[in-house]
Amino acid sequence: MSSQGLQWHTIRAVLALIAVAALNASCRPREPLLIGFGGPLTGRNADLGNAGLDGARLAVEQQMARGGIHGRRLELALADDQMDGRLALTRDAVLLDRGIVAMVGHMTSNASVAVLPLFNDRQVLMLSPTTSTHEVDGRADWFFRVYPDNYQIAGELGRRAAADLGLRTVAIVYETSNASFTLSCKEAFTKTFTAGGGKVVGSAAFRTGASTSFGEVTRRALSSNPAGLYILANAMDAAMLAQQVAKQGKRPQILAADWSLTDDLLAHGGRAIEGLFAMHTVDRNSPEPAYLSFCEAFRARYTRSPEFAAVHGFDSARVLLTALERDSRPKELPRTILAIGRFQGVQGVIEFDSNGDVKRRLYAMRVRNGQLITER
Repeated sequence: MSSQGLQWHTIRAVLALIAVAALNASCRPREPLLIGFGGPLTGRNADLGNAGLDGARLAVEQQMARGGIHGRRLELALADDQMDGRLALTRDAVLLDRGIVAMVGHMTSNASVAVLPLFNDRQVLMLSPTTSTHEVDGRADWFFRVYPDNYQIAGELGRRAAADLGLRTVAIVYETSNASFTLSCKEAFTKTFTAGGGKVVGSAAFRTGASTSFGEVTRRALSSNPAGLYILANAMDAAMLAQQVAKQGKRPQILAADWSLTDDLLAHGGRAIEGLFAMHTVDRNSPEPAYLSFCEAFRARYTRSPEFAAVHGFDSARVLLTALERDSRPKELPRTILAIGRFQGVQGVIEFDSNGDVKRRLYAMRVRNGQLITER
């Protein structure tokens, strides 16, 4: 064989190897899109976190049944923050190093406020199902949420407490480990309640834990004999506080934060929470087809009915997945979400403003016969 023929033979062999390598690469499955989820999955606030996770997981599984995102598989990577900002930072850093494309979470205001600088620095989207503190309002950054801020929810509760319930005095009990949430609720409620002619006549702070004396907390809060008691706490603590109010023979109108409106409140509150009033982001009694369809799918997957955090966890994941279908580049997610503009949620349309915040319809809820009933 001539030297020229040998060279051509070598070139063809190299080209063949390149072609085989390219074919193998094209046949090899692509890496999955890794989506983070952050929330309290263990501990006293686990009801909120696990409900949100179950909603998000259902959305991801439904997307996988439709082929994933342009043929790419989806995986959830979890960060159990236990509602601790420092723990959230540590565990989120691990997920970011693993290459998550976005975070669904966090579920509590305290954790979201703690980790937001990290996500802004890494330029990774954080899409929260239930963060409501006003500390993250009005910022054009990497934080979006499907939940309204406390000025909408607690502010409306304060207005209704004065105008609809006719309360003139209210005391406030608030938990401090989630102070980003509870203090902003306290501020928003006080503003609208006093504007309506009411007066906040006392308050009592506590930090959740095994050593918490709920009897002492309620005695301090009720020392001025208020007509109403506004409880800003998780479901279990709210139930325990209401039980102590009943044991002390007091009968104030119990007002609750949306944070505590889970099945744990109903399971542990008993007769002590009968008549409790709250403003909520989900109509648990809605007859709308989209909501009923979601409830059916959720019950089929988890053999229980969805709570509000599950609705918002599902909605958050659906917003993210819809945006990834449009443009799967993680750095483009904020712009993609804003370009899409309107997303169909389980209960109504979700529309983000330029800062990633939303306004939502609110529902007046009352506990009647051990159930949360929407007041029409």
